[in-house]
Amino acid sequence: MNHELVHNGSGAACSAPNQTEARTARRKLPVASPRFRSTGTPEALLLTIELPGVAPEAVSLYVEDGVLHLDAQQSLAPAGQDVLRQALEFQLADFKGRWRLPENVDPDGVTSALRHGVLSVRLPLRQPARRTIAVG
Repeated sequence: MNHELVHNGSGAACSAPNQTEARTARRKLPVASPRFRSTGTPEALLLTIELPGVAPEAVSLYVEDGVLHLDAQQSLAPAGQDVLRQALEFQLADFKGRWRLPENVDPDGVTSALRHGVLSVRLPLRQPARRTIAVG
């Protein structure tokens, strides 16, 4: 049985606008596919996604038609703060990602947590039913 996620990147990294444009126009940020790593155990697939500068409330994560959808918006400054200067080691972008899930993923059991710019998604696998057949 195939336990691999298939990534359908929906954004390409683009050059970031200058800081003044980014500060004044939320819609000018380019869209990028996030960096991710997929691992698995017999019980679940684990997806680790880098989302630097993204707050939990700025993440939309859902499963629809066997596809895991991620949309995340970077925040240039903490909410309610006026920032005059900012140094970044990552490219400013919003993130979009799409992963086709194997058929044995249980979409109702998916859980996630965002900590320190890393989103961890656990996708539990349905275990195949074992049936004992009587020999007569």
